[in-house]
Amino acid sequence: LNAERKIALTLFCIVFVIFIFSNDGHRTTFDEEVTLRQATWLVTLTPHPDFNLGESREYFDYPELFPNPDGFICNIGILCSPATIGHSIVEAPFIFLNENLNIISEDDIWGSNDFDDQHYVWWRNSIPSNAVFMELFMGPLFSALSVFLFFFVIRSFDVTLKNSIIVTLLYGLSTITWAYSQTSLNSVVVVTFLLLGFLFFRKYQKENSIRNLIISGSVLGFAFLTRTDSFLIIGVMFLFLIALVIYKNRSKLKLFDAVKTIISFAVPPFISYGLFQLLHHIRYDTSYLYSGFTGIISGPEIFTPFPIALFGLLFSPGLGIFVFSPILFLVIVSFSDLYKKNKGDFILLLGIVLGYLIFYSQFVIYWHGLSGWSARYLLVVIPFLLIPLGITLGRKLTKRSFIIIFTLGAIGVFINIIYVVQDVN
Repeated sequence: LNAERKIALTLFCIVFVIFIFSNDGHRTTFDEEVTLRQATWLVTLTPHPDFNLGESREYFDYPELFPNPDGFICNIGILCSPATIGHSIVEAPFIFLNENLNIISEDDIWGSNDFDDQHYVWWRNSIPSNAVFMELFMGPLFSALSVFLFFFVIRSFDVTLKNSIIVTLLYGLSTITWAYSQTSLNSVVVVTFLLLGFLFFRKYQKENSIRNLIISGSVLGFAFLTRTDSFLIIGVMFLFLIALVIYKNRSKLKLFDAVKTIISFAVPPFISYGLFQLLHHIRYDTSYLYSGFTGIISGPEIFTPFPIALFGLLFSPGLGIFVFSPILFLVIVSFSDLYKKNKGDFILLLGIVLGYLIFYSQFVIYWHGLSGWSARYLLVVIPFLLIPLGITLGRKLTKRSFIIIFTLGAIGVFINIIYVVQDVN
C-alpha cells in the first residue's frame, strides 16, 4: 500500500472504532423497521406469516398502525413492502451473516445486571438477534466507508495529504455523519455509493477513461435503487458531463466520441431506473410515480415559500444543517476559493448542493423522521459542502483562521457527543 492508501485505511479504522463503540443500535425508526422486514424476507425467502396472495396490501404487517391499509395489492410476499430494494439488499448480508454464524444468538438474553438502563435491556431482548447485529454494525460500517471514500474524493481535488486528513476528520466527527452512523437509514447507506460513484467520475475527469465513467454510472444507478432522490446528483452530473464533453471538443466536435462518452455514463442509471420500475410492476402491477409530484398535482397548497423553507433547512434550531454541523459556516469562504481555483468544479459541486436544497425546500410536508440530528435528507450534501474547505486550508491562513476552524470543529464534535450519549427513546 502506498502512503495515501495507508492513511485512508487508518482514518477508516479510527472512525469505525469510534462509530461502533458509540453505537447502541437503540434508535430504530419505522422506516428502518420496514426495510429490516423486507431484508429478512429476502434472506429467508419467507414472507410474513399473515401475507395472503391477492389480498394483502402495503403495510398489511402493521395492523396496529394501518388497520385498513389502502396501498397496492401485493403480488409477491417477500416484496410486499414500500422499502427500496437496494436498501434491503445492503442489509441482507448482515442478517445472513448473523443467521448462519450466530454471532448474537436468540439465547443471549440480557438482565438488569448487564446494563443499568432497563429500557435498553427491554429493547435488546424484544427484537430478533439478526436485527440487533445489523443495527449495531451496518450504520458504523457504511459511515466509516463514506469517510474512507471522502478522503480519496478530496484528494482528487489536489488537496495536500495533511489538509485532506484534517477535512476528512472534520467530516467524520464534527458533522451529523457521526450522529447518523447510529442508524440504518438509507440516507446513511446511499452516501457511500454516491461518493464512490462521484470518485470514479473524478477519475474519468483526470484520466479520460470510459471505464471509469461506466463504473461511476453503475454505482450511481445502484444508489438510485437504494434511495430514489439520488436522481438529483445523477441529473446534475449528467448535465455537467454533457457540458464538459462540449467544452473539450469546442474546436472540433467528434460526434461519435461525444455520444459514446455520454451514453457510457447514462446507460447504467437508465437500466437501474428500468429495473426499479420493473420491480414495482412485479410487486403491484403498476408503475411508480414519486409521491411528491402526485401530491403537488392534487394539492398545490403543500408548497411552502422557498425562502422560509430554505431557512428552515439551513438555520432552524431543530433542523438546520448549519446549526448541527457548524463547520459548514465556512462554506461561503471555501466555495469562493474553489471558484477562483476551478470554475468547473465549483459549478459541479454547487449544482449538487443546490439540487437537494431546492428540491427539499419545496416538499416541507414530506419532512419526516428527525431520528437524528438535523435534516436527514441533507446528509448526502455534507461531503460536497466540505470538499472546498481543503482548498481553503491550502492558503496561508492566519492563526485566527485556524482558531475559528478548530472551534467550529470542536463544537460539532460536542454536538455529536450530546446525541450519542442520550437515549432518544
